[in-house]
Amino acid sequence: MAKYTTHTGLRLSDAVRPPAAPTDAESSYLESLSSGKGMTPLFAPDGSDLPRAVWRLVWPVINENLLITLLFLVDTWMVTSLGSVSLAASGLASIVMYRLFMMTGCIDRGVAAMVARFIGECNIERASRTAAQGLLTAIIIGLPLTVVGMLFSASFLRWMGADAEVVAVGSVFLQAVFASSSARLLHVVAGGILRASGDTKTPMWIMIGANIVNLFLNWVLIFGHFGFPAMGLFGSGIATSIAVTGAAVITTLVLWGKNSPFRIKMSYFKPEPHRLKVLLRLSLPVLFDEMMVSAGFLAFYMMITDFGTNALAAHTIAVRIEGLSYNVGAGFIIAAATLVGQGLGAYGPRLASQAMRAVMVRSFLTLSAISLVLIMFPVWFVSVFDPTPDIGSVAVVILILSAIAEPFMAISYVLAGGLRGAGDTFSPMVISIFTNIFMRIGATWFCAYVLGMGLWGLYVGVAIEWFVRSVLLYVAYKKGHWQNIDLS
Repeated sequence: MAKYTTHTGLRLSDAVRPPAAPTDAESSYLESLSSGKGMTPLFAPDGSDLPRAVWRLVWPVINENLLITLLFLVDTWMVTSLGSVSLAASGLASIVMYRLFMMTGCIDRGVAAMVARFIGECNIERASRTAAQGLLTAIIIGLPLTVVGMLFSASFLRWMGADAEVVAVGSVFLQAVFASSSARLLHVVAGGILRASGDTKTPMWIMIGANIVNLFLNWVLIFGHFGFPAMGLFGSGIATSIAVTGAAVITTLVLWGKNSPFRIKMSYFKPEPHRLKVLLRLSLPVLFDEMMVSAGFLAFYMMITDFGTNALAAHTIAVRIEGLSYNVGAGFIIAAATLVGQGLGAYGPRLASQAMRAVMVRSFLTLSAISLVLIMFPVWFVSVFDPTPDIGSVAVVILILSAIAEPFMAISYVLAGGLRGAGDTFSPMVISIFTNIFMRIGATWFCAYVLGMGLWGLYVGVAIEWFVRSVLLYVAYKKGHWQNIDLS
């Protein structure tokens, strides 16, 4: 305790001239430390243990996502054995599913920002009430998503330019996945709440278990074992829904259990207009952000499909491999959002800025190292999928071009996550609108078609987008508006 300092810079152990009365946040922090009970910020008031706090948050998420990526790669390998049509359908359907769930699941970013801030203030009741409101909202949003997803699965794939064969195979996969929409959103929000409290280990173990179940059920249902018929890609969708539903139930029970740091009561699920208004204010910009990202992805995939099914299949393989980087980056996003949010609630802007910088440096170094490995050994990574030579050669080039952008992705991930964790969801939204319209759509189209770079031009344009995005997010961070946002 002697090493910690208060906001005034005086040593907490100073017995000769005691410091001025501590703030409520400092008092709660010290009381929780001495009692060993309740919620406390993840790092001390002097910031000396920030590096340890960063890795304490990041490593469980990285471990979780690395195993998920490995299982996902094996899953893709299973689908690859069904042929290029199923592989292309899987890749396109996964993008549709991911983008729609990211848009409708935007509520988790708002809930996490509020929970992290209240934990920084050591306010268990506010954090618990916010968690309950978030869980209820997730279930409500998931119900219409189930209906829309199941009714328009084929239309989504057609809008992305897929041919009739891909639509026929991919639409039934999407319908099976969308059947569990409420469970998926509940799992996302509940896991986000636990991570905002600093518990990244529990969601890690739950997600690992869910993916092992998913992998086993894929083997059973795709190929037909233990008396089940071979269902192909449709069986993969059923396996995904079962695994996600199980994960949602377990995560919610953990969050509501007697060993949870939260104290959620049934009365907390009664709608609270003021709290929901703040949650809506935080979540709507994220929704618009995700809508714009989805529009960018839709346009990007339409351009890929313009180059044929083999190009789409090659892109699917490259994205599965590069998913290693995305998932590692997700750990740093969570660390930035959690530490910045808690830092603002507990200690103010200076320590929150220090937390942002600590996460950003480690994110940049980690993703740059991964980028270097992918650029040096692309053939080996692609060969794991054993694609046909024409698909494999294209996937190698795509992987190299995509890996070049990863250092800029590392910076963008952390800055966007940290700003949202502070409650500034507006700045990332504006930047996303600009970069998706002028970079993700404009620059990729210009490089591919105007400059005549073809398929490769799409990925050069994406690298340009990530560079511009990282610069603009850094400008938003330096302006400091995020330091003064009230979430109470």
